Amino acid sequence: MGKDFDHNQGLVLARHRQRRLQGVPTLSVLIGESEVARWCWTRWQSASALPFVCSEAATWEALLGGWLSSGALHAELWLQLMARAAVREGVAREELEARFRSHAEGQRQRVIEQLSARLGWSASLIAAIASEKPEPLVDWARAAYPASLSELASVSEVVLPGVLLSAPRAASAGELCELLGQLLRLSEVLPRLELACALSEAQLVRWRQEADARQLHLIKEGLIRLEPAPDDPDLPRGVRRRRSGEHQRPAASEDEPGRAIPCLEYDADEFARSRAERVLFEHLEARPRTQGLFALNGMIPEPFGTRPLEVDLLSEPLHVALEIDGYHHFRDAAAYRRDRDKDVLLQRLGYTVVRVLASDVEAELQYVTDTIDRVVEHEQRRRAE
Repeated sequence: MGKDFDHNQGLVLARHRQRRLQGVPTLSVLIGESEVARWCWTRWQSASALPFVCSEAATWEALLGGWLSSGALHAELWLQLMARAAVREGVAREELEARFRSHAEGQRQRVIEQLSARLGWSASLIAAIASEKPEPLVDWARAAYPASLSELASVSEVVLPGVLLSAPRAASAGELCELLGQLLRLSEVLPRLELACALSEAQLVRWRQEADARQLHLIKEGLIRLEPAPDDPDLPRGVRRRRSGEHQRPAASEDEPGRAIPCLEYDADEFARSRAERVLFEHLEARPRTQGLFALNGMIPEPFGTRPLEVDLLSEPLHVALEIDGYHHFRDAAAYRRDRDKDVLLQRLGYTVVRVLASDVEAELQYVTDTIDRVVEHEQRRRAE
């Protein structure tokens, strides 16, 4: 692309992720308009198939509550608890779950204490997960924070959703200090957690006036200046990228005058959902044989992680789910397992799953098209019988 490292789409955030995977506490601080920050962070996390929460909470308590009660987190923790306990008991998970639900309150507490002894989870955590609603989990986390979250991360294999906090515009310097201080603390408690904060230039200045030396040191590696994006229908109204010739060098850091703050450009064709999706969708729409069969980024009303199930190209009439795998699908074991879990869920719902490589969409489009045609023909013939 001819750009240096810090200007490549997503590579600054990728570097932050690598630091987290190495156990280095990292808070990404996106400096610019909050709408642009949300656009940028949402597409980065979605491209990686990771759960996340965008929050505009004005207090730490509200942020913590919204985060832990988001999506299907509570349900996923319950399923994992029952699955582990079922293995210890030597019974099916469904049987153990039904048995637990049938107990009276007093009996249930005794079972919780037994599970605590067998699994090594605290009884208070099990009781919070076993409740019908997420609120007790939030109360449990607040009561013993941050030790509670350390325990949750150590005993659970459930991926905790990442967080983007858009700092309230009216927040004072003291309130900003409290919010960012807690986020930095959370990054130390859970260093692998995807954490980000969106600040305006003015808010960053106000925060720096109140922050201590340690906070300034922790945050300096996470600073990213957002560049306006190109004209694109998905962008917030009024947002655009600088015209040719308008580009400026990234501003130097106030803490290290000689060190420029990385500047993140993002382009919907390269950084967002993916160019390959649009190319293939437009190609299929241009062919009479497949025109109107597939919807781009189709949604299925079934929970998957913290969001509804989404498919790159979905043919609801034929029950065909077409997924386009880019490099991130093979980056690590967690991403690979998530794709397999998605395949199993789609198959359970009666969909035929077809996966193609994003690189093949670019270089072997005829091969990809032939594969899709065979599946479409098979499904059409099966429904005609």
